[in-house]
Amino acid sequence: ARAAVRELGLTGVAVPRAPAVRSHDVRPPRVALVHSWLETQNEGWVRYALDQLGIPYTYISDQSLSAQGRLDAFDVLVFPHVSGSTQALINGRPMTGPPIPWKKTALTPNLDKWDTTDDIRRGMGLDGAAALRRFVDRGGVLITTGNTSRLPITLGFNPTVSEAEARTLRTRGAIFRARSDTTGSPIVYGYERSTFPVYFNQSPLLAVQPRDTTGRLDLVDPSIVADMDRQRGRVILRFHDKADSLLISGLLVNGSEMAGKAAVVDAPVGRGHVVMFGIRPMWRWQTQGTFALVLNAMAHWNHLGITTVPDKVTVAEGQQ
Repeated sequence: ARAAVRELGLTGVAVPRAPAVRSHDVRPPRVALVHSWLETQNEGWVRYALDQLGIPYTYISDQSLSAQGRLDAFDVLVFPHVSGSTQALINGRPMTGPPIPWKKTALTPNLDKWDTTDDIRRGMGLDGAAALRRFVDRGGVLITTGNTSRLPITLGFNPTVSEAEARTLRTRGAIFRARSDTTGSPIVYGYERSTFPVYFNQSPLLAVQPRDTTGRLDLVDPSIVADMDRQRGRVILRFHDKADSLLISGLLVNGSEMAGKAAVVDAPVGRGHVVMFGIRPMWRWQTQGTFALVLNAMAHWNHLGITTVPDKVTVAEGQQ
């Protein structure tokens, strides 16, 4: 450990035995970075960030999601922002005219380095969307950012999460104040300040259905009530409550529609989770202050339900 401590600029103290503190084991996930052929620029910056940070991943197309057993080899899927509607994300472009391939030919000798397809017009299809749902149901973690967060909302992966309406809001790529809405989620581990800047580009604003306090839950089996609460989406990060305190830099019109809305939500689905980022946490290598939100969600993929902050996190033996 001496070389690692020195390289990271840390101070290490040797102890005769591990202290008795709350802890949980971390098993590094098998990560896939999902891209759509609708566009590759935004996910390209996420790919760049993972490459620069030395995080191993497999690069896959949304067209391949429905292939038998394709997602069995992964624990975490990162699906960055893709411009366009959810319908386009599922259905792709209109299948008119001849195919549009992305393949190596004599005229295009450099097109097969990362991925290839016979036709970039196809989307994931309903079968691909269903494969995403099965992946999360069986215990995987799907991380969406920006526009791709609309996909699990539109398909109803977790009915307690929705998109908040914003009819007159205008904010094209600006920096805003957001605050942590929870102290127990591993997604915000290491953030000493409860309020910090985030990058947001117009949409989506997220919302979590509050617990029903009008019904007689005292008449319902407590185990059922507890299970209902476990399956409710949890707001991890929320935009500042006051409209006049939201903006740090950039354009903001009618910020009252944005104030207090959810920016990051952790939604349980079956045995897994969908972590929806309305913000763009890995945008053009510039938003490094929010990189850790994504990395935490990845590293603690099988402990996202923890509600107390451990004093220590240990890595599974033989892994790094």
